[in-house]
Amino acid sequence: MLIGLVITIGFSFLPRIIDPWVNANLVKEELSIDMPLGRYLSNVWDEPNVIVALHGYSHTTPNGDDNAEFYSESEEIPTSYIEDHVERAMTVFNSLGIKEYLFEPPGFAWDERLVKILKEKGFTVLEGEVHGRIPTEVAYSVRPMRFILAIRKLNGFLGSKGEEILNVLSPKAQTVGETVEKSLMIKIVDAEYTWNWRYMTDFEVPRYEEALRNLKSDNPTRIILHYPDLNEFTKRFLEEAVKMPSVKIIRCDDIKSDSDLSKIDWLIDLGKRNNVFVELVVVPTVVPSIAPWARTLIHVSWYLFLWTVVLPTVTFVMWFFFGWYFIRRKKLKSLKKVEELERKPLVSIILPAYNE
Repeated sequence: MLIGLVITIGFSFLPRIIDPWVNANLVKEELSIDMPLGRYLSNVWDEPNVIVALHGYSHTTPNGDDNAEFYSESEEIPTSYIEDHVERAMTVFNSLGIKEYLFEPPGFAWDERLVKILKEKGFTVLEGEVHGRIPTEVAYSVRPMRFILAIRKLNGFLGSKGEEILNVLSPKAQTVGETVEKSLMIKIVDAEYTWNWRYMTDFEVPRYEEALRNLKSDNPTRIILHYPDLNEFTKRFLEEAVKMPSVKIIRCDDIKSDSDLSKIDWLIDLGKRNNVFVELVVVPTVVPSIAPWARTLIHVSWYLFLWTVVLPTVTFVMWFFFGWYFIRRKKLKSLKKVEELERKPLVSIILPAYNE
């Protein structure tokens, strides 16, 4: 039983080995001018109130974690992977004719290697801290968080839009020749209020009113949202948010090739009507993936198979093997005793019968 349990537990770790390999070998389709989103971005990137940004290349780590790409506490990400993905992402935007853009690492996660590579690739990079309201699994509040501002330069210099973005997100930064002096950006606030609003069904949900209260108390500079959360509830919230004088940028993350362009049009129009920047943060690849519910179903089915089929089968096989082994061992011992008796000298005793 113990051996069967050990073998079954060993098999239960197979998905951890197989899943990363599958994710790493999925064919990634890059955004192109032939795709609706590609054509769209190539037309709007230089509009006065539009900022486009690369959201990494695949939005996944080598092991398939889609919460980050360039840094993870749970795995070591090779420098070659970081450099390759930065280059590939830039190549996609270059093919679309996009010349001035930002680079926003997925998951707000990076280390000094990404900073170094971005600088080598022609970005003005500024690091510091901001007050951030980013959702977590527990209640969150405005707190200092790491911040990176990476702007693609034009012919070695920041363009006019790049200068505007720098002034908004880092008002204390000073341009010195071709470089920008580092400064803390603690005066601005990055805040996300609408995380998982994709599941909202009613304006009466308490978190809508709570978001409005937090908005008014935070005075954010940049409001962050994720494209899947851009529904009627989020739109109503954004209409209120842009009325605040502090709000300068609406940033929409995780825009992909299958995103509804009419929603992006609505965002850009909102920015134009209220004189705020709209930052379109784009994942430039399409990675075939299994729906979350299907992946969960596969994992559950695998574990059920292990415990209802593999464990009993292995246990019975072990019982049979050990039973056969011990029975055979017992027979061999018996045969050995007989052989030993046959080798010893024998004495025959003949006794007369009773009536002989």
